[in-house]
Amino acid sequence: MKNRIFTLLVFLFVASFSFGQYTFSDDFESYAPGDFIGVQSSEWTTWSGNVGTTEDVQVTTADAASGDNSIRFQSFTTGGGPQDVVLPFGGKYEIGTFEYSMNMKIQSGTGAYFNFQGEETIGQVWALEWLFLSDNSWVVRSNGVDYLTGTYEQDQWMEVKVTGDLTQNVWEAFVDGTSLGTFTNGINAIASLDLFPVEGVTGQSTFFVDDVYFNYELPVLLDLDAALVGVNTSPFAIAGSTTNLRGTVRNIGNNPINSFDVTWSNGLDDATMNVSGLNIPTWGEYEFEHDTPFSVVAGTNNIIVNITNVNGGTDDDPSNNSITGSMEGVNPAPGRKVVVEEGTGTWCGWCPRGEVFIETMVERYPDHFIPIAVHNGDPMTNAEYNASLGISAFPNMSNERTENFGFGVVADIENRFFQRITLAPPATLESSVVYDAATGQVTVISQATAIEDASGNYRMAVILVEDNVTGTGNGYNQANYYAGGGNGVMGGYEALPSSVPASQMVYKHVGRELVGGFNGVNGSLPADLVNGEVYTYTFDPVTIDPTWNVNEMHLVTVLLNAQGHIINANDQTFNEAITGTKEVFVNHIAKVSPNPFSDITNVVLTLEEKANVEMTVFNSIGQVVASKNYGELSGEMVLPFNGAGFAEGVYYIHIRLDNQLITKKVILSK
Repeated sequence: MKNRIFTLLVFLFVASFSFGQYTFSDDFESYAPGDFIGVQSSEWTTWSGNVGTTEDVQVTTADAASGDNSIRFQSFTTGGGPQDVVLPFGGKYEIGTFEYSMNMKIQSGTGAYFNFQGEETIGQVWALEWLFLSDNSWVVRSNGVDYLTGTYEQDQWMEVKVTGDLTQNVWEAFVDGTSLGTFTNGINAIASLDLFPVEGVTGQSTFFVDDVYFNYELPVLLDLDAALVGVNTSPFAIAGSTTNLRGTVRNIGNNPINSFDVTWSNGLDDATMNVSGLNIPTWGEYEFEHDTPFSVVAGTNNIIVNITNVNGGTDDDPSNNSITGSMEGVNPAPGRKVVVEEGTGTWCGWCPRGEVFIETMVERYPDHFIPIAVHNGDPMTNAEYNASLGISAFPNMSNERTENFGFGVVADIENRFFQRITLAPPATLESSVVYDAATGQVTVISQATAIEDASGNYRMAVILVEDNVTGTGNGYNQANYYAGGGNGVMGGYEALPSSVPASQMVYKHVGRELVGGFNGVNGSLPADLVNGEVYTYTFDPVTIDPTWNVNEMHLVTVLLNAQGHIINANDQTFNEAITGTKEVFVNHIAKVSPNPFSDITNVVLTLEEKANVEMTVFNSIGQVVASKNYGELSGEMVLPFNGAGFAEGVYYIHIRLDNQLITKKVILSK
């Protein structure tokens, strides 16, 4: 007969957390077959706390890794469950070491799943997820990042183990005693286990669990010990961009830390920064940002970050002073921008994280990421937009209308962004508006420039978006579940009340008006797009609300495919796009000769009135190769383009005449 042991050695809550241990094991032999473990045990519970129900799990003699008893999980709904069993670990741990293990047997053709929660209040932070898929593959995931992958054997027992040095943020996974690899976890905390059969993620889910074990111990402190516990090397970055590396140093020694040096190296370049004037106490942390940016190149970027010269010398354990990471430098498809539409509402207490995460994405990827906040149930709601987006759980986001997804960390958005930014669009977009301030009538004229030959039922649409929206009344009060900090730090919302008064709220990226409807206008583009051709469509006028501030408005022009997915977009301020005439594109007043040309081609332009003339030349992938501002001109003139130093191919000459546009396609052939 196996023993079921539960011990809790009381923490001595002194400045150094000098001693503490928590040990738990359960082999299920002390239960009777058919017992609900949440009823019979004071340690086990369920996600909602409703033990002894279908959410609980029963002891079975159908199979066991040792002895006679185990517990069996099976999904009965497409969303998973209803079984959802939780084992609290006695608190939230962010320092010290832990070990968790159990025996698992997964039925052939099905899968299994468990996760570690990072907060004592379940449902807030998923610190680690281990998915066993029905195709015999598995993945260890955290913070939206897949850290480890591999394969496993079905219909046989295996020991699954996870260990973690939380003090140094080194996690490791094992199967049958063999290490699968180590990783630095983006969420370096552990509070409980959740066992949940997730059909739809893993496939049909049926598995047995036996011999559950957990042990936690506080660390033994050295006199001087600085640990580099985190560096913000995201999995992906835009190639050609620069990033100021940030990291976290934790004091895991007895003596305060007052200075250190931090160095990064990518094998070619390196930079060192001294950080001084500190007083980091035991268990205290300091977040630094390196003052020398790191340049991201296309492909894999390996980077090593070290801390040295701690308090002017060497600390007692240099082994925890280095982190090696990598990021993939991604080249966006030419002319590509990604739209994410956020379902939100002022009544939604978790929705502040949507605002914070979107602003993080805008800060990181200002030239490629376009957010739109689609409000629900508050004064900023556009009924058609809200209903068409089809979001029912809040906060939630739409990934270019290919999927609606929930999000707990920025990486949930960021990873999807990088999957989309490399998809080449068939056309680039630009819009102009005719605005009658007296009536509020807006007419949008959109232009698509094909950058490849393409066929399909492509359509254009425009969303009018307003920034810095304020209002009065309870409808503009923002519900805030992050008040008080109990649910973690969230961009300053933790310091605000649970209902943030309207006077303190400023809303950004608010989706105000759909021009051309949610799905765009059939026939706004021809069935076949020809590379280099420019297509113009004038939408039916819309009248905007007089309370909207046009100086804070944007036009987001989107290109939709036959499935209604957004495949490209452009974002312009209202004032950038505004003009006083519907004759925006005036290609007819310019001629190009010769075309094709071998060295120099001339744009012959006739202006009846004076206009500021600016010419920009793009290559076939949308890069600017030449530009010139001619100032104010009138009459007939010749504007030359010398292509002698450029490669053969297609080029596009764009000429702006105040608020009018000319686009000409030319071919350089030598």
